[in-house]
Amino acid sequence: MGGLIAALVLLLAGLTLLGFGHLSIRTPVAQRAEFDCASCGTYPGRLVADGHDLVRGDGSAVRLRGVMVPALERLSDQGRLRPELFRTIAAAGANVVRLPVDPETWRSDPEYIARYLDPAVRWAGEAGLYAIVDLHMIGNVKTGAGQAMPASPALPLAEGFWSAASAYFRAAPHTLFEVFNEPAGITAGAWQPVAAELVRTIRASGAQQLVIVGGVGQLLGGTLLGSFFIGGTETIFALFSSQVVAQAAVFFLAILILRFRPQGLLGEK
Repeated sequence: MGGLIAALVLLLAGLTLLGFGHLSIRTPVAQRAEFDCASCGTYPGRLVADGHDLVRGDGSAVRLRGVMVPALERLSDQGRLRPELFRTIAAAGANVVRLPVDPETWRSDPEYIARYLDPAVRWAGEAGLYAIVDLHMIGNVKTGAGQAMPASPALPLAEGFWSAASAYFRAAPHTLFEVFNEPAGITAGAWQPVAAELVRTIRASGAQQLVIVGGVGQLLGGTLLGSFFIGGTETIFALFSSQVVAQAAVFFLAILILRFRPQGLLGEK
């Protein structure tokens, strides 16, 4: 039996080295009941909504600009989940980083928060970044159908995650909670009460941070409209002038949209 186990280990290691697989070993990590906020006074302050604006405690408005990193477990396995990553993001001019939580990894790893989310949120704060904790599902939370949904029932998983994560990070002022990455294949009428229940789950933990709730059917419509609008403009200019002029017209149009419709072509004012 020992020889068989050794052979299997060698086989897995060989496949990994050859690029045919991925080998990672999860060692136990120390766990806390909640986020250590000893340094929270140096992190960005909690944001609140004031109409269409996000404001700090002193009333100054904040516009969030940032990036989403890859799955935290992937970054960790690659040795890239380190403080330097968040300092680099901040140095590039960002003030927020989106941290996607893979639902299956969360379900299968009881130490997920301590192993991945806790250090990511802490290092984001130390770099002066807000941190959006994003439960990264794409699909119908009620039926479980969708492009990026867990194998287990999605709604109980989402409720369990937000109950645990919001309680853990409730004292971290620089965190925001995105309840569900992209609801799809579900009507607005069916999604609204589910989203409201997830928000209640977060509030029941005592967390008062901003909660982000995505709408239904807006992303695809805006993307298609923008694509046809921009593409049509380039085609018309290309028919009557050079390609350089056509591209310049597209860039000028994009600048106009950003200047006068920063919320997007379909976004509300």
